[in-house]
Amino acid sequence: MTAILVGAGFSKATYGIPTMKGMVDEFPIWMNNHSDEIYNLLRDESKNILEYYYEMKKAIDFAYDSTKQELDIEAILSILDMISKQNIPENIAKNPGLKLLLHRKGMDLSVMIREVISEIGIEKATVMSKAFSIFLFNICDTREVKKDISNLDLLFEALLGEDKLHDTLEQHRKDPKQGVMNRSMDIFTTNYDNGLEKYCHSCQLAYHTGIEYNQIYDSLINVKETSQLFQSNAIRIIKLHGSIDWWRCEDGYLRHMDPKLVLKNVSNYYGHIAHENQLLYPALGKSIYQLPYSDMFQRLRGVIRNDKPFIIIGHSCRDEDIVAIVREAIMKSIEDKHYTQIAVLDPDANSIVSRLGLPNTTPINKEITIESINEIKQFVKINRRQ
Repeated sequence: MTAILVGAGFSKATYGIPTMKGMVDEFPIWMNNHSDEIYNLLRDESKNILEYYYEMKKAIDFAYDSTKQELDIEAILSILDMISKQNIPENIAKNPGLKLLLHRKGMDLSVMIREVISEIGIEKATVMSKAFSIFLFNICDTREVKKDISNLDLLFEALLGEDKLHDTLEQHRKDPKQGVMNRSMDIFTTNYDNGLEKYCHSCQLAYHTGIEYNQIYDSLINVKETSQLFQSNAIRIIKLHGSIDWWRCEDGYLRHMDPKLVLKNVSNYYGHIAHENQLLYPALGKSIYQLPYSDMFQRLRGVIRNDKPFIIIGHSCRDEDIVAIVREAIMKSIEDKHYTQIAVLDPDANSIVSRLGLPNTTPINKEITIESINEIKQFVKINRRQ
């Protein structure tokens, strides 16, 4: 079984969704173009959002300066989450991810965090968190995307090792009467968007995210049990950082809810109250320890350890939790004489492979095109073991 890990670069190439870094610049543009929609959701709170944004970005840019990294949307969301929830700076300072995000050379970290909190303020952070949530829900909802997805057909064909599958997928898209197809594969993703789900639905590929859908667009996942997801004969979409349409409700369960309705204060949604959205920012270091996400990371570790090829597409591999798991699993596979082979498809693949620092890793320094997908296809054929 070939498995795949996809990141923001995958969604940008496939659906035109900006990367995490690109969203920082996209946010003020989107806000200007959707001011009426924002006002309808936030009312008077919406009046000063762009002013708050530039003030906040200036403060965070200053804190971020010494890291020599580009600011991305997850860094901003992590800091806003920290401020709006009034987390204790001394506890935050123990988090390695936030040490990287908020380090100022020569300054005590807890003092620096207090300064950033003071500069932005809880009230502004709360308003900005709402605005960014609306922005993300809209930008990551692929219902409106009209993009050629033929490359996705070819990629699934390559990963599943099934010649001419792209023709079958196209036929099923055109004719719903063809019926549902069952194919088995793990797709791990750190993306919040619903593009993979929409793609599978469009061509009648059975898929599973761990959340069961029913007719009223409300569903339940047992957060203590993920075996149903992992044992399903379907495309298993394993969302390591949550999803734009997942919400943890008052009873502790995760449910699939339309975020646009939730944000309109329809909190009592089919009898359930949306308590917290499930967009988990890696800088906060929390996703790997919570159910069902801890089981998902354990699944990633187990899949990489086997002797099947593992493909990484459009993922920068800057997430420390994921990189640690990949490294540990690969070294364990070598110890067990499985020798899992990895291919990295990305325009910056050489840098990513260097960052991983692992043996048996092949860089493919290209965009997602027919040519590069054919290289993936050959890689899978050569390294697939029965």
